[in-house]
Amino acid sequence: MACRDAPSPWLALCNRSTGLTPRGLRPIRVIRRSHIRLSLANVFGALVLMFAVNSAESVGATFINTATAAKADLAVAVTSSGIATVGGYMGYTIAVTNNGPATSDVALTDTTPSGLAFKPTTFYCVGSVPSPGSGSGWCGPLPPSVKCMKPAVGSAGTVSCTTASLISGASVTFIMAVRVGFYLHNQAICDTASATSTTTVDPNTSNNSATVCARVN
Repeated sequence: MACRDAPSPWLALCNRSTGLTPRGLRPIRVIRRSHIRLSLANVFGALVLMFAVNSAESVGATFINTATAAKADLAVAVTSSGIATVGGYMGYTIAVTNNGPATSDVALTDTTPSGLAFKPTTFYCVGSVPSPGSGSGWCGPLPPSVKCMKPAVGSAGTVSCTTASLISGASVTFIMAVRVGFYLHNQAICDTASATSTTTVDPNTSNNSATVCARVN
C-alpha cells in the first residue's frame, strides 16, 4: 500500500527503501490520531510538571523523594508553666524528639494563642528553658545550632525555629513565653506547636503536633 492509499483518519509515514514494493517503498506504518493526541497530552503534562517544580524551587520549596528518603519519626510534646492571670505571663515548653531511625532536621512552628480581638495574647520571648536560679527570666539563650524567627515583643504572630541535625533518640527543647491579654474569668487559652522535616519522611505524622490549654484566673 502506498502513502496515498492510506485510509482516513490514518496518517501514513513512509520511508524510502529498495526492493520492498513496486514503488521502492517500505510498507506503511500508520498511527492513529488518538495516539498522537495522547502523546501531545503526555508532553503537555510533563511541561506543566516541570513548570511547577521550577516555580516551587524558585521560592525555596523542598521536595522529598518518599521512595528513597530516610525516615525519622518526630514527636512533639507541649506543657504550660506559670499561672495565667490578666496581664501576666505564661510559658509553653515545647520538646521535639527524634524517634528515629535516621538523623533529621527539625522545623518547629508555634503561633501565639488567640484571644479576644481587642486584647490578644502577645509574644514575649522564645529560647531555651533556663536553669532555676539562672536569672535568665522566662527564656534562656538558644544553642548555636538553633535558629528562630519570631514576632516583635508585644505583637501576635508565629514563632519558627529550625535545627539542621537532630540524631535519633535526641530531643531539642524550646520555651515560648506570652503575655496574657484581657480574658473573661475561667477562659482557656491553648497553644499548639508543630514540627516537620525537609530532609526525611515521617512514618508517623499523628505525633507531629501537640496542644496544651490553661485557664486564666
